[in-house]
Amino acid sequence: MAMRKLAVCSAFFLVPLLSCNIFSRFANPTGPLPTTIPILVSPSSSRSSTSTQILVATFTPSATTQPIADTPTLSTPSAGITPGPTLSPFPTILPLACLPSPAGSEFGQVKWIQDGSTIMVDIQGQLTVVRYLGIQSPDNLPNIQYMGPPAATQNASLVQGQIVQLVQDGLPRDQNGQLLRYVVLYNTQTFVNYEMLRLGLAQTAPNSSRLACYDTFIQIQDQARMAEMGLWAPSPTLFPSATLRPTRTPAATITSTPTSAFSPTPSPSSTSPTTTGGSPQPSSTQTLLPGQPTYTPTPTGVQIINIFYRGTGTNESDEYVEIKNFGPSSVNMLNWWLSAETESTYFTFGQLTLSSGQTCRIYTNQSSGTNWCGNFASSAPVWDNTNDCGELNNPNDEVISSYCYP
Repeated sequence: MAMRKLAVCSAFFLVPLLSCNIFSRFANPTGPLPTTIPILVSPSSSRSSTSTQILVATFTPSATTQPIADTPTLSTPSAGITPGPTLSPFPTILPLACLPSPAGSEFGQVKWIQDGSTIMVDIQGQLTVVRYLGIQSPDNLPNIQYMGPPAATQNASLVQGQIVQLVQDGLPRDQNGQLLRYVVLYNTQTFVNYEMLRLGLAQTAPNSSRLACYDTFIQIQDQARMAEMGLWAPSPTLFPSATLRPTRTPAATITSTPTSAFSPTPSPSSTSPTTTGGSPQPSSTQTLLPGQPTYTPTPTGVQIINIFYRGTGTNESDEYVEIKNFGPSSVNMLNWWLSAETESTYFTFGQLTLSSGQTCRIYTNQSSGTNWCGNFASSAPVWDNTNDCGELNNPNDEVISSYCYP
C-alpha cells in the first residue's frame, strides 16, 4: 500500500516537470532542435492501474530545414501566367549587298545639289545631272513640297564635294536625259540612295520592282515608316506647294547697296539712252551698250553677267542666265532667287555654293549643259527676244544684281 502511494505521488510531480522541460525547449527557437519528444499517454479507462505511461517518439531533422524568417517572402507563381509578346528586332540589312557588279561604274565629284535625289557631278571634267536610281524625294525646286528643303539639306550634308561611285542598273538615263545611278560615297562606302530612304526623306520610286535593290529599298522604307521618320512622321505641317518666290518688299525698305555706280541724275549734255527696269541712267561719259549689265564696271559679289535670250532648242529650252561670283570668298546661294522683269517666272537656288570666280548657268528647261546649276522648269521661253531684264535677289528679297538687254 505504501509503495502504491509512492508511485502515485511520483507521477503527480513528474508530469509537470517533464512538461515544463519540453515547452522550455520549443520556446527558444535559437536552441538545438530535440531529437526525441516525450509523449504523455493518459491511462486507459479499461485498465485498472492508475499509473501513467511515458512513451518516447524519435525523429531525425531534415538536412534542408531552415529557421522561419522574420519577414515573409512572396513567391511568384510559376503557373497560370503567360508572358507578354516579345517584339522581334528589325532584320539586319546589308545595304551594299544588293548592288550589281561595279564593273563599268563611273567616278566623279559632287559639285552641288538640286534636291533630295538630284545632284550635279563632275565626271572627268563634264558636269552631269545624276538622279538617285530607285527612289524619289520631295521636290525642292521649282515648287516646294513637304520635307523638300530638309531632304535637300540632308542630301547636301552627305555628298557635297564628295567623290562618288555611280553604279548603273537597268536604263542608263531617264526621259529627261539625266543619269540614273546608285550613288556610293567612295571614302565611307555609304549607299546614299539607301540612306535617304532610311531617314524617311525619300520613297521607293514607282515602277522600280525590277531593280536589283528594290527589295532592300522596300525593307528599309518599311522600317522608316514604322519608326515615323521624316515623311512618315504623324501630323506633318505642310510646306507650300506652289509659292516659292518670297513676297517682294516695297522698294522704300530695300537697304542693299545700289547695283550701279553711275549717278542717278544724268548730266544735261547726256545723250545716252535710259536703261529699262528702273535702273539708274549712266553718266555722260558712259554709253550703255546692248546686253551690258547695269552693275558697277568693277563688280563685286555675285552678279548676272549674261542672258542668252534667243535659244535654238525646243521652246528655247537652252536659254540661260549666267551669274558669276566676283568676290574673294564662296557664297552660299541657298534661297537666292532669279526672275525676269515681269516676275511671272522665277527660279530659286537650292544647296549651291558658288566659289570665288565661279560661274554657273540657269537654263530655261534643260537638265544639263555648260556650267549648269539649275533650270526654270518652264515649258515655254522665259526671256523675251526683243528686250527684257533679269534680277538676282538674296534671301532677304534685296536686289543684288540686275541685267537688261535690248
